[in-house]
Amino acid sequence: MSEYKIRPITQQDNVAIASIIRQSLKEHNAHKPGTVFFDPTTDDLYSLFNKENSKYRILEIDGIVAGELVYILLLDCPQDIAN
Repeated sequence: MSEYKIRPITQQDNVAIASIIRQSLKEHNAHKPGTVFFDPTTDDLYSLFNKENSKYRILEIDGIVAGELVYILLLDCPQDIAN
């Protein structure tokens, strides 16, 4: 049986999670200019989300990074915005 774990992101997760994000965009033909595929901050999500009012969690399956869960409070943004 697989072991699932949700935990805070660490700097060591940056490479794996950036790869997962970019692969997902490629699979959906969404790797276009203007997306996070080309955004350099995608390579350091630990620093980007290591702020008050944000939570970035890593999903591990059997000790391997498999996905992400993100929460960030967007201040001064329209109420109809989604991420």
